[in-house]
Amino acid sequence: MAKSEKLDGCYAIKSNVPLANASKEAIHARYKDLAGVEWAFRTMKTTLLHMRGIYVRKADRTRAHVFTIMLAYMLAYELRRLWQDMEVTIEEGVEELSSVCATEVLMGDVTIQTVPRPREMGQQLLDKANVTLPDAIPCRGVRVHTRKCLVDERINHEISKY
Repeated sequence: MAKSEKLDGCYAIKSNVPLANASKEAIHARYKDLAGVEWAFRTMKTTLLHMRGIYVRKADRTRAHVFTIMLAYMLAYELRRLWQDMEVTIEEGVEELSSVCATEVLMGDVTIQTVPRPREMGQQLLDKANVTLPDAIPCRGVRVHTRKCLVDERINHEISKY
């Protein structure tokens, strides 16, 4: 029993990398890096990024979806790194920053969008990410519609023709 107790908490790592190419410390460090890889896959599959089974018929659309998820993961990774000394998760930080919005102001024929100051926590998150918000955004008068709105508009347009 005493011999087996000496091994409590120990583990073995088997590798096909020759000792001449990497030390046991380097192999152990790479093994520990797997925790980061596991975090990446967990992040991509959870509510933050939603990488899951997708049902598309074209390979380029599948690649585009995976590319978008990987880009979002890189942003999440960077935000996690930047906000690590703050007691906030990425989800909480993004939720806080989602409260920042533009206010449209009409002055005669000119329309501008002002950006109000974020709350204290939002400002701290922006400062950590070295992001500054503009005071105003020029308004181009472009309205963006979601796919659902476009479908509804097309249906209503088709109905009104009859």
